[in-house]
Amino acid sequence: MNRNLVTFHCPTRPGESRLIAQFNKRLFSVKNLRWLDHMERNAVLDGDVVFLHKQERAMRELESKTDTSEEVVNPSNPSARLFFAPAPADGMVLQWRRWIRANGQPNWSISGADAKLPAEELNREKLLDRLNQHTKICSACRGAYKRLKRIAGALELMANVFPCLALVLLATNHNPIQLLGMTTRSMNTRTLSMIGSLGIISKILAMYLSRMIHRRFEFTDYVHARK
Repeated sequence: MNRNLVTFHCPTRPGESRLIAQFNKRLFSVKNLRWLDHMERNAVLDGDVVFLHKQERAMRELESKTDTSEEVVNPSNPSARLFFAPAPADGMVLQWRRWIRANGQPNWSISGADAKLPAEELNREKLLDRLNQHTKICSACRGAYKRLKRIAGALELMANVFPCLALVLLATNHNPIQLLGMTTRSMNTRTLSMIGSLGIISKILAMYLSRMIHRRFEFTDYVHARK
């Protein structure tokens, strides 16, 4: 059978899971740009994070009010299920929740995790913290993040150097070649304008790249109403 997507959700602590996804390689022809593909898929995951974060706590509260080994039932309306998961792919999730209800929480202390479900996170920057949830963990995204940060830093440096160089040359009325010990004619307005323009372009590129890095690798708020 040809499966385009296979996912594994591994609980790491109460309220948190690690998602491991494997895609059919034939679907993608771009090589060595795995981080770019991750950026697009992270946007999809962000659309569910806020909902799942709140749902987990609502279900935990209702679970504490009932005792059942099957799908959780709303105590105020026994005929209404809290959730409905008819797909075969949901079978492992149902078995996991039934196992927890029957045997209790795993010994999370082995991994140093707290067995108590953390309080609801109201700060969206922490809830959708892509930097710590993905970028620092993923080798492809971590490498791309570091390289792009270095490029942004170099552009910012150029944005500061070029204006200073233009001022120095304007004050001394020297051509850059003259400063290297070579003789040429005096600085002209065209050359001075070009150096200043390079500084402006470098600043614009640095600002754009820094904004892109923040949105793609660190934090992007997901508002369903705007999608």
